[in-house]
Amino acid sequence: MSVSQILAAAPMPPLPESLAARLDAAMLAEAREGAPVIDLAARRRIKMQRVFAVAAAVTVVSGAGVAVSNGALDVGSDAGPASLLWGRSPVPVASSDRLPLVTSDTRYQEATLAAQVEEQLNRSGSVPAGTVPDRLLDCVKSVAGASARVLLVDNAWFDGREATVIVVSDRSDGTLAYAVGAQCSAQEQDLFATVPIPG
Repeated sequence: MSVSQILAAAPMPPLPESLAARLDAAMLAEAREGAPVIDLAARRRIKMQRVFAVAAAVTVVSGAGVAVSNGALDVGSDAGPASLLWGRSPVPVASSDRLPLVTSDTRYQEATLAAQVEEQLNRSGSVPAGTVPDRLLDCVKSVAGASARVLLVDNAWFDGREATVIVVSDRSDGTLAYAVGAQCSAQEQDLFATVPIPG
């Protein structure tokens, strides 16, 4: 038998009456001074609820991860890997006039366009969708296709000219960035450059 088992089996010694009286008097004095009484059972319940909540959250996240990796949970057949890499979901241009729109005034250059776009995606995080002018919406559809899924539309500069950089995610082509000029519309692309974005 271990020491813990021996101690657990031993009977509790009686509390001396003088000590019990002192404890009762101290607790009565605390109560009279307005000291809060702590319900230990309630505290234990709260702690257990927190433990169960954390365990439930871990279970849900783990289960979703397993479901995604096994293909049981569809995360969007058109959403390319870039939507997960940059913490954003692409917006289908065909069903919305609200796209993730920023005006960064970045000075994009043809030689470094891919790296600059990747940096902008990482810097801007999740961009709220904003209403884009019809001409720009037509431009996005003209350049990237009516089924494009947009990650970012950035009003900026390209090789010293005013430009818009459009970043789209496509399962077949990956992530592409298009730099277009101010004349881009449904009739004219005014395309300066197209580059794949590694991801």
